[in-house]
Amino acid sequence: MNKRVLATALWIGLLLAGLVSPAQAQSTISGVSPAEGTVGTQVTITGSGFGEKHGEVLLGTEKCKVLDWSDTQITFLVDKAQHPGNYTITVLLQGDKKPAEPLTFEAFAMRRPRISPGELLHDGGTATIVGAFFGDKRGALRLAYLEGGADGEVVIEDPKILDWSMNTIRFELPEGLIGKFVVGVSNEVGAGLALLDLSGGTPLLGDYVPPNPAGYGHEENGTNSSGVFFKGSFYVFSTTPHGFFSWEHPSLRLRKLANGTLSDFLPITKGETDTTPVPLVVGDKLWLFHTATDSRILYTVFDGISWDNRWHDILGWKTANSNCEVAAVYNPVTHRIAIYNRSSNNELWMAYSDNNGQSWTGKMVTPTVKLTEAPSAVYYPGTVNNATYDTLVAVIESGKQRAYALDPAGTNVGTVYSYDVADAKGRPFLVDDQGSDYIYLVVYWNDDPTGNVLNNELYISRMRKQYNNSWDTFTKKWELPPGVRDGQVGFYYYSPYWSPNGAINYERNSTTGLYDRKLYINYGWAFSSWDFQTVANAKWTMSLLETPGTGVPSSPPPAPVVTQVSGGEWHTCGLRSDGVIDCWGDDDGKGRTYKPDGTYQAVSSAPYHNCGIKTDDTLYCWGEEDGGRISGRPTGTFTQLAVAEWHGCGLRSNGAVDCWGIQDGGRTDDKAGPFKQVRSGNWHNCAIKTDDTLYCWGINDTGRTVPPAGTFTQIDVADWHGCGVRTNGTVDCWGKPDSGRTDDPPSSMTFKQVTTGNWHNCGIKTDGTLHCWGSDDDGRVSDMPTTGTYAYIDAGVRHTCAVRSDGKVVCWGTNSSGQCTPPY
Repeated sequence: MNKRVLATALWIGLLLAGLVSPAQAQSTISGVSPAEGTVGTQVTITGSGFGEKHGEVLLGTEKCKVLDWSDTQITFLVDKAQHPGNYTITVLLQGDKKPAEPLTFEAFAMRRPRISPGELLHDGGTATIVGAFFGDKRGALRLAYLEGGADGEVVIEDPKILDWSMNTIRFELPEGLIGKFVVGVSNEVGAGLALLDLSGGTPLLGDYVPPNPAGYGHEENGTNSSGVFFKGSFYVFSTTPHGFFSWEHPSLRLRKLANGTLSDFLPITKGETDTTPVPLVVGDKLWLFHTATDSRILYTVFDGISWDNRWHDILGWKTANSNCEVAAVYNPVTHRIAIYNRSSNNELWMAYSDNNGQSWTGKMVTPTVKLTEAPSAVYYPGTVNNATYDTLVAVIESGKQRAYALDPAGTNVGTVYSYDVADAKGRPFLVDDQGSDYIYLVVYWNDDPTGNVLNNELYISRMRKQYNNSWDTFTKKWELPPGVRDGQVGFYYYSPYWSPNGAINYERNSTTGLYDRKLYINYGWAFSSWDFQTVANAKWTMSLLETPGTGVPSSPPPAPVVTQVSGGEWHTCGLRSDGVIDCWGDDDGKGRTYKPDGTYQAVSSAPYHNCGIKTDDTLYCWGEEDGGRISGRPTGTFTQLAVAEWHGCGLRSNGAVDCWGIQDGGRTDDKAGPFKQVRSGNWHNCAIKTDDTLYCWGINDTGRTVPPAGTFTQIDVADWHGCGVRTNGTVDCWGKPDSGRTDDPPSSMTFKQVTTGNWHNCGIKTDGTLHCWGSDDDGRVSDMPTTGTYAYIDAGVRHTCAVRSDGKVVCWGTNSSGQCTPPY
């Protein structure tokens, strides 16, 4: 080639290179963080090919201030107010010869101020509200309250603002403001309202005595009250008789305790006796045990939304009498529910279930323990004398207060603690403070030798979680309130008539965001004459004793890390990192929320049943049996599985697919493959072949078995449609197009996983954030989380659950049966 020709070729190459800049050829947006904000929010765009020259960023049609720009990251400031809603982010790049094609990202949400309910800090003269999206400039703050309390005049006031930030506002408190008030915050974007309570905060030592209406049969009294922390709330249970004597026609009462205040009564199933209800948290359910009039042991279940409408009988197992409480323990490792009680022969008995109450076994604890009061127990695993135990039981036996370590079979492993008790009143009660290293023991006795009830005291001791046959030196002698302790008048006297108990409330600290552990003591008392008690003179009391342990805020036991979720219709299942499967929602007596034994590597849920791949690669199914969907599962080993309402399919290691259940239209036909992924809808299945193309089979009345051409990395199918992630990250959907479920997301969005519900779809984008589309009934699209990154997602029929990058589960959509309320 001569020099002239070479020069011409080089000139043409340089000209062409100048027309296509690197930014134009390779530019892409992979993510935006945060995905929501207000005026003053700094937003970072990540991607590639932005170039080194500053371009422009638009939020909607408004130009934003660019703070930093590099080839892979752009930071800008939301400096102009717009109405609340979703806006497209547009990046205008600077090319060498002309502006490059704009890049877009959908979407950034402009938010109005949001005030966190219940989050109020105050120090007497000032208060601070906590929330989000308050803006970087002072807006307006307005209060509405009843001056002086409930009977005061309505006052609307703009208090003096002392400090304003994006997440907090501190202001001066008006002199006439007490109790509840409405606070409103407005900025250039919009306004937010919340109902707060100035009387909230950490309660001091004191008594919480229920109202005392005039007349017999309307006192809230009975034997006692009890408490339990469940799904972020502290529940208080008690009984109320409806007759002259305490045992006549009782009803159970349920309240919540928040910021030292008991709520009004909440719905609960009718009780059987006036015995203290015994709550027990079992996974994602709250079980409540109660003694029947014929001394049988009954239970009902609460899922955080509604109660079971019936009492379940533990197969006729009886306690000593209808006034004798049971002790209930749940082992989270073996999933055994154990009930300990004082038998009619005053022996320590246990009844236990390893299948979520479907069947029970009863036996006497050996060697024989003779009781004079009902026992108390907590889950407490460890070893004693080279033997394994899982329960600590406290009893009163032969004038001694004793604590025994029991193994899972109900064998007395050893005496952990023994103390002489001269005149014990009721059973000793154990409280496990799961946020510290201590077990607390609460006991009441009268140490006055004359027998007059003048020196009634509660003793609270604690033991470290090491079985060294000794208790910590901490012992709190707590005299009962004066009106109870010193109430003798002639033949009549006040007496703490019933056994004390206790519970720990993990109350969120609004300053640190962690949890304060608060120990509440519950006890009943009566105005008595010769132990003859009338309803009108009995009460129960709950008092805050102290913050246990060191008093330093600490978190309750950490939630387990979840690696996979699977949604049915009325329930959801989650696979934990330890291989255990937890299910929550409505069981409907079909066993679909039953916790299966063993450890697993995968789970799949359908409306009425579930299947999982165990760690030995075999299949196990549970729930409602119909058409062989449980018993018809194939033998052998599998790497993947998918179940639908009437059938299921599994992928073997050789790439073949085996299906089982009700055959209809060929949906249970086995396929040789080879395949690398399989998914099932109610009437069909789809699979990804080893060449990354799709193949579907079954009933094709909506085009659901006619997938698009091309190559895919992941798919999911529902009843009438399916969606898949192509190898380039875009999503294609096919089938019946109702509700926009077969609409494809914008091509600018790339995904790593997609999931299909019956009328909606959701996916995890390549930056880890979420996107949903289709029907928005019950918020299954609009309630999608807009912050955080996610590792796994699965849609049920009308809801979706996703696993965050930190292993926590978040759900949204229809929650009629608690399917969107995970236990973690």
